[in-house]
Parts: sequence; C-alpha cells; structure tokens
Amino acid sequence: LGQCGLELRPDKCGVYDRLELVKGEEFTPGGTFADVHKTPEGLMVVGSPIGTPAFVLEGLRQKGLRPAQELYAKLIQLPTAQDGLTLLRSSGITKYSYYARVTPPAEAAEVGAEFDQATAETFGALTEISLEELFEVRPGLGKESSAWSQAQLPARLMGAGMQCQEALAPLAYLSSLAQCLGPLARAFPELQPHLNALRRADAEEDQLLPPLQQANQALRNIKDSRLAATLGKDVLFTWDQVLDRARGWPRVQRRLSRAWDI
Repeated sequence: LGQCGLELRPDKCGVYDRLELVKGEEFTPGGTFADVHKTPEGLMVVGSPIGTPAFVLEGLRQKGLRPAQELYAKLIQLPTAQDGLTLLRSSGITKYSYYARVTPPAEAAEVGAEFDQATAETFGALTEISLEELFEVRPGLGKESSAWSQAQLPARLMGAGMQCQEALAPLAYLSSLAQCLGPLARAFPELQPHLNALRRADAEEDQLLPPLQQANQALRNIKDSRLAATLGKDVLFTWDQVLDRARGWPRVQRRLSRAWDI
C-alpha cells in the first residue's frame, strides 16, 4: 500500500486470522492490530467488507444501511420538513456512497436498492406523500416516469438530489478502478496477468479475478444502456485507457455519476 501512497489505519480495519497466529498484546485496543474482527467469512479493510457474498452483504447493511436508517428515523422528528430534506440529501445519501465505490457492483447494488427504499420512505414521510403515490408511474413529455424518479434527479435537472444508489453502484465502482488500476498495475507486477485480461474482448470470465469479472460485466451493461461512460473530455471508458494511465484518472467519480443523470 505504501507504494501506492496509501496509509492503512489499523484502528479502522479487521484482520482475518483463522489460524490465530497473532497473539498477545497486539490484540489489545490501540495495539498493532487494534479492534480486530475475526471471521472465517472475510475481513473489514478500511471500513470495506471483503469476503464471501454473504459477508459482504451483511457488512454493507451493518456499515452503510443501518447507520443511515438510524439517521432517517431522527430526520422525520425535526421541527420542519425542510430541515429533514436538506439533511437527507446532504448527510443521508452520502452515507452509502463510500461503500458503492469500494464494493463490487452486485453486492453494492443489492444493498443499494434497500438503501434507496429507506430513503424513499423517509422522503415520503417528510413530504407527506404516500409510497403508492411516490412510485406511481405516470405519462410525461418523454418516457413514463414517477415522482420518485424525478426526486432522484439532481437539483440542476429539477430533481431533489435523492440519488439512486442501486443504479450508481456500478458507475461508482468503475470510477474507483479508473483511479487505482493504473497505479496498482505498476506497484504490483504480479497483478499484470489478471489486469491485462481485461484488455481482451475475448477473455473468458474465469481468467479474471471475481471483482474484475463484475466490473467487466458492469461496463458492458453501461455501454449497452448507451450511457456516456467517459474518463475525460472525449475519452471513452475503456480498460486500455484505464490501465495505460500510470497515475489514474482524477475527478472521474463525478463524471461517471453525471452519466447516470442523463
């Protein structure tokens, strides 16, 4: 990690030590392995769950969904709906964004849908709009839509900024890969065979690491949906562009999130 300019905070990590090789004072709070969480299913690294799908899903619910639900329960008790809506957009939605960036799309989107449902329920309570009315599909000037679909758009597009975390999860994860795969490829040459497999259109899925399999499929789905997935001005998102950029692509997170808005 040091080669990539990253600093690991032990107090924010869990270490999987099935053989119990680490013993003694190092396990005490404040030691080398502070606040260690051991499980045969996986581990927590910088707050992100890594392990079996079941472990990752539970980690996302514990770390990303439940704290938001606790916040949402308090927002509807505020003196004015305006206070609640402002905090819902600025503090509530952002509670899941980090996990979408560091978790493969399948698990992140599944819990993201649960997060979106909790957000919709809170939005409905604050605006006194029933969920039935909020999700009712109605004809519009273009394709059919709903009040909730409109609320999920950013304010610049006449929405309420209640971003859809389920839809954003693949874009968020791809943006993280765009920022880090180039530096990682140079810091860890042993990863080159796995990363270079992304370059080949005919690469078999079993030639890719599981997270990269999901990322590759997510990119295909995005392209099939005709979303404007770009890394920079007039630069399409391709694995060649990502891997050949030694220092990664800056500010790509916002660029890809705006692709979903369109």
